[in-house]
Amino acid sequence: MEWGAASAAFPWDRWRQAVWKGARKDMAVVKCKMCGGDIAVGKECSVADCTHCGAKQTVPNLDSGKKLILFSRAARLLRACDFDKAAGVYRDIAEEFPTEAEARWGLVLCRYGVTYLDSPEGGKAPACHRASFDSVLDDGDFEQALENADPPARRIYREEAKAIEGSRKEVLERAAAEPPCDILICCGEEALPLAQSVQDVLVGEGCRVFSCPGTLDEASSAAWEPAIFAALYSARVMLVFGTEGGQFSAPWVKNQWSRFLDLIAQGEEKVLLPCYRDLNACDMPKEFSGLRAYNMGRPGDWEDLLCQVVEIAGQSPAAAPPAQKAASSPEAGGPGVSYFLTERATIRRLSGLVCAGANHTAAVRADGSVIAGGYPDDGQCSVAGWRDAVAVVAGMGHTVALRADGTAVAAGKNDFGQCNVAPWTDVTALAAGVSHTVALRSDGTVSAIGKNDHGQCSVAGWKDIVAVAADGYRTIGLKADGTVAVAGWTSSHYKSRVLAWRDIVGIASGAYHTVGLREDGTVTAVGSNDIPDWRDIVAVSTGAGHSVGLKADGTVVAVGDNKFGQCEVSDWRDIVAVAAGAQHTVGVRLDGSVVATGNRRNGQCDVADWKLFSDLRGLEEKIRTAEVRRQELEQLNQERSALKKELANLKGLFSGKRRKELEEQLAELESAIENYAAP
Repeated sequence: MEWGAASAAFPWDRWRQAVWKGARKDMAVVKCKMCGGDIAVGKECSVADCTHCGAKQTVPNLDSGKKLILFSRAARLLRACDFDKAAGVYRDIAEEFPTEAEARWGLVLCRYGVTYLDSPEGGKAPACHRASFDSVLDDGDFEQALENADPPARRIYREEAKAIEGSRKEVLERAAAEPPCDILICCGEEALPLAQSVQDVLVGEGCRVFSCPGTLDEASSAAWEPAIFAALYSARVMLVFGTEGGQFSAPWVKNQWSRFLDLIAQGEEKVLLPCYRDLNACDMPKEFSGLRAYNMGRPGDWEDLLCQVVEIAGQSPAAAPPAQKAASSPEAGGPGVSYFLTERATIRRLSGLVCAGANHTAAVRADGSVIAGGYPDDGQCSVAGWRDAVAVVAGMGHTVALRADGTAVAAGKNDFGQCNVAPWTDVTALAAGVSHTVALRSDGTVSAIGKNDHGQCSVAGWKDIVAVAADGYRTIGLKADGTVAVAGWTSSHYKSRVLAWRDIVGIASGAYHTVGLREDGTVTAVGSNDIPDWRDIVAVSTGAGHSVGLKADGTVVAVGDNKFGQCEVSDWRDIVAVAAGAQHTVGVRLDGSVVATGNRRNGQCDVADWKLFSDLRGLEEKIRTAEVRRQELEQLNQERSALKKELANLKGLFSGKRRKELEEQLAELESAIENYAAP
């Protein structure tokens, strides 16, 4: 829409009255990005909560009526998955209002085709309908949105970008497993018979054809995106079918051919061929002008199309998408190490497979059992009967494992009660210091037990924590916003530096130093162990006097005390998890074997015969499934508690019917919980 004299004539007063009807004078109504519900927001407000779905989200600065109607239009198009048109409106807003952060963020959502679908964990999660090899975190519009946003909005932009980045990476990983094709067919439901007849002939000619279903919605489009993405990159030819002009511009159809045209514009040797019947060629999208179009109602065009497609497709075999080439292991024929070291959630799961204490090493096997070796006299290696473990941590003389059901088990030295973890529930991660143990719960709170002479267990007030670390004097908590919390002994210099960290995604702490992993793969540290200019780091671990970093390519770097060779890791390859003990370092290879270097005096490095798994993909999926089951069980227990409370408070003469309903519901929940608890 052109805004000039026409916009000046727009009845702004009437429109403003309609939009602001029922709201306060200083409020306006916008649509929730997650559920589409109405949100009343004030002027100068950058963040709002949806009263319908509870989602916290960014909102535009609605300081003008014109801006509000433009944002309303863009949001409507975005919800309809018309990403190109929505992007056009967001660009208009960005040009007219250069400091409006939400316009830049809207361009990001359009570029990656983001909608929000129901998540298995509850709430809404972003889905990418237009995946890309380019990271969301490196997107120019995302950076501009951060620059223009205030601190509350900036935090939410970062959180949403991370979630979208996870969705993007998942699409690429799944796309890597898709077979290549020669020809990609794109059409709506009405043109399916026409497209199918052409596809049958091409398949008979030996062409590899991929055809997306003619009917898609948000959920099915997200499910099909990996296959569509792989086909977009591998196909040499795209055929777009339509029997009415509007069919070519349907969102799910346009979402495919517009991306194919973008690849052509970028120099890819591809050909798009529009195919139509029962309409005027002039009714096709303007983007098709200049392309050779085929009238499928004419026998000559039908034959010409088939000949040209077979000829183009036969010029060279279809190539696998770049993601597929990058993710494969030539030796094993399966996913390589980079496949597993691309997502923060996966890295955290794998990091829990192995741990290193002062004089012992422990690890989790694929069957949930735990193996340990090294100094045994304090009982820290007495783990033979443990089952259903998904992660393990080690202190100086004790070992603690996290079970799949969110409980914990411990063995070893217990002089300060550091092994008294049996009452803990709903645990998602653990950390062990010299003589204390730390638990992170699903609600972001933290508990700690054990030695507390420096206040290292004083974590009761912590909230929004996503990861924990511990050493002899401190407990470190990583917050959801990328900042860090500290409990225990610190110098003023140490504390001021650590509390100033930003954009942290991983933490580790040794005897005299603490390490933070930044979002960009660099590392920062405070204490006695200086970190060099490391790059592409995905996980960190610390010993008494050394630090270890796992790189995205499966290699390992180390720095610091090397008296026993604990830093001699330069020749390690295909590593998916590392752990640093007091004077030794342990790594888990892609094939499930374990390697160690450093002090061997107590047998803590005798791991050559350990085999934790044979299929890492299967193990990672098993751990992921356990997390989902634990969350589902937690929800069931909450529902049971609520029912019991209502039942206990039920009174009155006419409460019998409701009591019976509650008792039936409670019985069903009890049965469901029992089934979850069953092996």
